[in-house]
Amino acid sequence: MCNGKCDFFVKVFEKFFYCQDCRKFVGESNLFRENKENGRMRCTCCNGLVRNKAKVYTKLKNIQPTVN
Repeated sequence: MCNGKCDFFVKVFEKFFYCQDCRKFVGESNLFRENKENGRMRCTCCNGLVRNKAKVYTKLKNIQPTVN
């Protein structure tokens, strides 16, 4: 179980999902899928399951959204 001191919990402009093991919101860039096709998402920090509902932080200081 993660102690929350690593950089996985830094709030940047991306989707965040709730990790059930860390009990914190983890950024989309720090997740992976079990299978390539329709696998469950897991946290790379603790390998815990992640819930499907995303949260987006819109009021961040010094962060500008990028458009791809």
